[in-house]
Amino acid sequence: MPGFDPDRLELPLGHVISGQLVNEAAAWLPVVRPSDGQVYARLPDGDDALVDRAVQDAHAAFLR
Repeated sequence: MPGFDPDRLELPLGHVISGQLVNEAAAWLPVVRPSDGQVYARLPDGDDALVDRAVQDAHAAFLR
């Protein structure tokens, strides 16, 4: 029976803005596995500039 090994899971890291993966994080947040407390991933933490960029893009898309 196939098993699931979370240590082998690979996901793209970044934010999606304008349909593109943006990997410009100022900081990274650890993701902790509750079962054993191990950090198994990190997620990008968007700063104010990245959030503004996403909001501006969403606004422009809404107006189209």
